[in-house]
Amino acid sequence: MSRPAGPPAANESAVVRVVGIAGSLRAGSATQMAVRHALLGAAEDGARTQLLDLGAYDLPFLGRHTETAAAKAVERFVADLRSADGIILGSPEIHGSISGVLKNALDLTDRGLFEGKMV
Repeated sequence: MSRPAGPPAANESAVVRVVGIAGSLRAGSATQMAVRHALLGAAEDGARTQLLDLGAYDLPFLGRHTETAAAKAVERFVADLRSADGIILGSPEIHGSISGVLKNALDLTDRGLFEGKMV
């Protein structure tokens, strides 16, 4: 017998969704490996995990995010972040800061997207 949709019962646990973002577009980068390792740890604890590949989104630069094709890419990225309970960010250090690709991706979101989430 299936349980009706809604919040989990007291004896059930909700599945936590954790996404990871590596601020490097280079395949096999150390940053990507570190984020994958962190996601593996979350999965071992029962979380549903996903690595969000910034290169696959084809995100525009901030300022061009309202153009039709660009807006769809941003919407897809934001929807994937919104559906997560936790977010793992990884970035190589570039000139003493995070990578430009990660900074741009975060600039395309809004602060409210991260409220109530473990980051």
